[in-house]
Amino acid sequence: MAEILLDSGLLLAHLCRGRTPEARASHRRADAAIRGALGVGGRFVTTNLVVAETHQLLLIRDTRATGLAFLRQFPDLGAEVIASSRELEARAIGDWIERYHDHDFSLCDAVSFVVMKERGIRRALTFDRHFAAAGFEMLPA
Repeated sequence: MAEILLDSGLLLAHLCRGRTPEARASHRRADAAIRGALGVGGRFVTTNLVVAETHQLLLIRDTRATGLAFLRQFPDLGAEVIASSRELEARAIGDWIERYHDHDFSLCDAVSFVVMKERGIRRALTFDRHFAAAGFEMLPA
């Protein structure tokens, strides 16, 4: 069973149907990507930073109730949540943020990259092009 990293942008699109045609299209793409990954036996992995970032985005773009519902229901998705640590963040800063000064990788993304490298994860459910720039496969493509 292949592991796939879940990123906040795709989670946000999955959770919010959106008010614009573009947002609704992103919602459909996110849902299809999640269903597709589950359909081939994908096992979701993410970090506590992604969970926190998704919650924050929901507070900004939707409502407090939606954010709270996400926090309560996220465990039902069955994703393994990797807790960030000083060591993990130090590797993320050194290996990704400092090394690739021509990219604006966030700490959240860089920690995800370290987790992906350590676990041999090649694919991420994301809309964030930083994952492709870091050499990972983005789903949906």
